[in-house]
Amino acid sequence: MQTNVEEEIRRLSCHQGPSVDGLCIGHVNTMTLKPKITTICCLIKHHRFDILAITETNLVSKDRDATIAAEHYNLERFDRSNNGKGRGGPGGGVLCYIHKGVNYHKSSVTKSEGANNTQLLAIHLTYPVDLDLVIIYNPPKSRCEKQLVMLLTSLLWRRDPSRHILIIGDVNVKYFEPKLKRCFS
Repeated sequence: MQTNVEEEIRRLSCHQGPSVDGLCIGHVNTMTLKPKITTICCLIKHHRFDILAITETNLVSKDRDATIAAEHYNLERFDRSNNGKGRGGPGGGVLCYIHKGVNYHKSSVTKSEGANNTQLLAIHLTYPVDLDLVIIYNPPKSRCEKQLVMLLTSLLWRRDPSRHILIIGDVNVKYFEPKLKRCFS
């Protein structure tokens, strides 16, 4: 008989991509993190993620890191600034659990939030692999492809071209829009 946590792990839309030079990286869209923190901690342990990116955390600044911590992991987060009020409505937020054995620092473009609440969190990993990790949350129907292209272009132009870059998240755009194709060309 499966426990509720096991059922929740199976239900969550979790994407574990291939390892990057031995680094196990995943992404999950939680659509509210706090009630699922036990499940997320089990997910991290079960898959042995080095890095787990989470979108749609629905966290606000008053939510303390201690309430969403995962043992042996550092936590970087970017909560939606309007705290669910005003333009864009509730939701949003990006977060990244990084195993304490992974060295990193926040990139020079650490947090960006567009007019339509597009959020971008960039992290520069230095060990065991040299990698720029970008986590994006772009709300559905935000109609801000131009803003997203500007954020990504800014980040791509500032980075060292010899470094690898991994962009993950909940983008909610048509991937083959000409503007987005130019951004990644």
